[in-house]
This record gives sequence, structure tokens and C-alpha cells, in this order.
Amino acid sequence: MDLEFWAATDVGRVRDHNEDNFLVDKRLKLFVVCDGMGGHAAGEVASAMSVKVVREVFSASREVFEKLDQDPDHPENRKAVLALCERAIQEACQRIYHAAQEDQSRRGMGTTCSLLVLHDGRGFIGHVGDSRVYLSRNNQIHQITEDHSLINEMLRLGKIKPGEEHLLPHKNAVTRAVGVNEFVEVDTFELDVFSGDEFLLCSDGLCGYFHANEEILGMMGHSDIRAATETFIQFANEAGGKDNITTILVRVSGEVGKRRHIQQAIDIMRQSPLFQYLAYKELVQVLNLSERFELKAGDLACDGKSNDGLFLVLSGHLEVDRRGDSLGVFSGGSHFGDHGLVDEDATPLKAVALEQSQIMVIRRGRFLELLRQEPDLAVKLLWNFLQSFSRRLRDAEARIPNSEPEDMADSTPASGVLVFEEDLRETATIDTDQTIDINAAREELRNDFSQAQEESVSFGGEPLDPDATLAPGSLAPNLSSVKEENTVDWDGLEALISSGDDDEEDLRKTVRIDELKSRDDAKFSGISGESVVKDNLPRAQVLKRTKLTGDTATETNLAERLKEKRANLKKSDRS
Repeated sequence: MDLEFWAATDVGRVRDHNEDNFLVDKRLKLFVVCDGMGGHAAGEVASAMSVKVVREVFSASREVFEKLDQDPDHPENRKAVLALCERAIQEACQRIYHAAQEDQSRRGMGTTCSLLVLHDGRGFIGHVGDSRVYLSRNNQIHQITEDHSLINEMLRLGKIKPGEEHLLPHKNAVTRAVGVNEFVEVDTFELDVFSGDEFLLCSDGLCGYFHANEEILGMMGHSDIRAATETFIQFANEAGGKDNITTILVRVSGEVGKRRHIQQAIDIMRQSPLFQYLAYKELVQVLNLSERFELKAGDLACDGKSNDGLFLVLSGHLEVDRRGDSLGVFSGGSHFGDHGLVDEDATPLKAVALEQSQIMVIRRGRFLELLRQEPDLAVKLLWNFLQSFSRRLRDAEARIPNSEPEDMADSTPASGVLVFEEDLRETATIDTDQTIDINAAREELRNDFSQAQEESVSFGGEPLDPDATLAPGSLAPNLSSVKEENTVDWDGLEALISSGDDDEEDLRKTVRIDELKSRDDAKFSGISGESVVKDNLPRAQVLKRTKLTGDTATETNLAERLKEKRANLKKSDRS
């Protein structure tokens, strides 16, 4: 990894002395910007002490980087470097604080501190205050650090809106500083570094004038790094120069290492709804938790006994199953196991590499640790997970068919059975568990036909013959509402048989039942014209049949009886 860098500082156009300090250590690849505060030269003392102590701590901790060289992908080795960044700033904080306690004139002095150390293709950042570290990558600017200032805190809490910062008094106040108290909370951050990356470290005397990322990109894009640094100083002075101005510009080139998979993993995460609201810095924070594995064909990515993480497939193909049920083959650019990040009781997965493959795994333990340390990030992540699981639940419900009770499963009449369409204006309730005694129903119909005879209802000129009409195999309509004693009370029944051809199909078309009423007044529309049978009636329009004992009369049987009756009548006419 080759580095090109340049640093510059300027007093600005308002202050009469410079309280900023910076450090560039080529051997340690360490870069530091400190912006002192306290007045009467106390701020200058605090910033100078800070850069000095930070360098001392890093110089005395070479073994941390030696372990990182031995296994750069091991999470504990990377965490050790982040801990070193925090320890260096904490050490500076304590020394500045105690120095202020010994000198009454320097009470309350402090400084910001933003440091960057680059090693073997990785960048490690420690940060306190409102100085900033920017990253330029792929023609995009990312602010890596977060301002510990009153303005930023008010914006974060929603007390003011963007653009209203000028309305806030004491807008230059910081909420964290090195040395004001004996201890300070330090932000640390780690990221992979690629060839072509550029870092900008600066005090608020410069970044306070930035209004758009395009401004930063334009000035960083200067081919001469020294000229680019001077352009930043000139920009701040022309904008007002109200504070001291310090900037360090670092460019990375050459062979950085085989870590291009990091950018690929970020692209995969961006496509996932689980990480859709995360900024670039937050994606990197999650990705920093990961471990990378090389798999050969047949190797297990997970053994089906536990599920404690999210798996990102960088290349190759993995077959995944859950308790023997295949979930498919996952190729480069896909992910699985997201439930395991938040649910320790999630169903275990088994994943087998089908060929040479690369994966990255984010373990649940480290993921939950990040959520505890970063509350704002935790809210975003958990909200994304909630939305994702809600969508999956809705999709699963949509795929579940509407099921019918088992006793209704075979309720469609057989082909040829006469059925009645329900009158949608008045809905009748059908008890499908009741059984109709067809013999009792037949007796009821005999009585009705006897009454019809008395009223001179005739059939082809002859009185209706109840024995001929109600014999087994004749009309026995589906009964839609039945008394508990299994009898049917008919208010009226009219059967009109029109004259015409003897053809059976014509006879089938002449059957018309205009009205059927049960005792509880459940009404059903009559069937006029062509009789309705299962063959020409959609299932949704067919009434659920009640169970029948004895013989079930069909329309076909009725037609045959009518045809026979008409033939007999014609024979009588001829004779």
C-alpha cells in the first residue's frame, strides 16, 4: 500500500493565534488533527499535548500491529487496534486534564482529536469533538466521523431542522472534548481501504463552511495533492476564515491487498431490505463484524445444528436446506440465515458448498454487541428487520388457500343431479350434518300431490299420479332447510310439463320448478327453462347438498319417467 499525503494549517482571518495542531507520522502511517480550546494559549497547549501523547502510545504498541499482520482477518486483532486508538486518546485526555489542574490559568482547556492509522489495507479511526474525517471513494464523499457538537445533538433529537443552525446560540459548543474531564467517550471505527481512496482530516475551521459534497469532491480531485490542500485553506479563508484552519489529505495507491470482496459484500447488503436505510458508514460498521471463509466443494458453511448468523455468498454456489426441506441453491450476490441474527431459536440451516466458494458470516453475538453500542444504528436495523418479517408474513398468508371443513369437501352433487341456485337476496342456513329420510319426504310429497289433484292440476289431461311421480328414482329435490324431526313441509309445488317432441333432451328442458319453500321460510329461486346440473353450473353456484338416505332422485330419472308417461298417453290417444 502506497500513501501520498500533505498537511497544512492556517490561523484564518479572525484569530490572532493558532490553536490547531496536526501530526503526520509516515513510519506509523498515523495522521492526527486536533483543534484546541480554552483561550490564553491554553487551547494550543491542549492540542499540542494531544498529538504528542497519541504518537507516544502508538509507538509503544508495535505488538498490536504485529498480531494484526499475522492474522489480519481475525476480529480480535482488529478490535485490538481500535482499543489502541481509544487508549491513546484517553491517555491524552488524562494528561491534559491533570496539567490543567496543576495550572489555574489553564483550567478547562481541551481539544478535539481525530486520528487515522492505516495498516495493511485497513483504516482505523479514533474521534472526539467536531473535527472530521471524510472518505472519498468511487466519486462519492462519506463523512466517517460524527460531530460531538451542540448543533448536531439538537439536529439528532429533532429540536431544530437542517438549515436552522444559525438560530441556535452557542452553536460552536462541543459536547465532548479531550482533557476537559479526566475521561471522555471515544468513537472508534474501522474500514477496509482500497487503491484510489482519499481521506480528508480537517478542523471545523474548514468543514464548517462545507455545504455540499460536490464542493469537497471538486477540491480533492486536484491532481497535485499539495495544491489540493492549499485549495482547501483558500476556500475556508474566502468563506470568512473565522477559525483556525487545518487539513490533512491522504491518497492511497498501489497494491492494497485482496479485499475487494468487501465492496462486493457492501453491494449485496445494499440490495437486501434488512439494510436498506443504512448509510455507507453504517454498512461498513455491520460488515466489520464479519468473518470471511473459503470453502471447497462439499464443505459445510453451517451444519444444521445451530443458526447464529447471516451468511453472504460472495462467489460460488451453496445448497441450503432446513430440516430436510431444500431452500434452493444460493449463488454469489445472495444471502441467507438473516433470522439467526435476531432469534436464537430460529430453525437451524444446513448449507453445503457445491463448488469452490467464498462467504462472509456475521455472527449474532457480535451483531447484538454492535446494537448495544450504537443505539441509533440499532433502531434502523431493527426497524428494517420488522418490516422485512412483516412482508414475509403477509406473503405466507397469501399463499395459504382457503380450506373447507372435511364434511364439506364432497358436497358437490354428482353429474345429472337436479340442484337449486340460492336466492342471494335471502340467505338460508344449511345444516350439512342433518340427514334427510327420503321415505318420509316422499310421504310428504304424496300428500301435496293429493292436494294438487283436488285442485284439478292435471298432467297431459289426466290427474297426476303420485305413485308414478314419487316412485324411487323420481323427483326428490335438494332440501336446504330441514326440521329437526327430518320432515319437509312444502307450501306449494307446481310442475308444468309442456307439450313437444318426445326427445329426452327436450323433456329435460321442460322441467320447471317455480317455487320451493321450507317451513322456516328459507327461500330459493326457481329454475326456469333448462334444468341446472353440475355439468353446466360452476361449483360456486351449486348449493351444498344435505345428506340423503334412501334413493336420490335425479333429473335424468324424472325425464325418463315423464317420457314414459307421455308415450303411454299417446298410445291411449291412438287407441
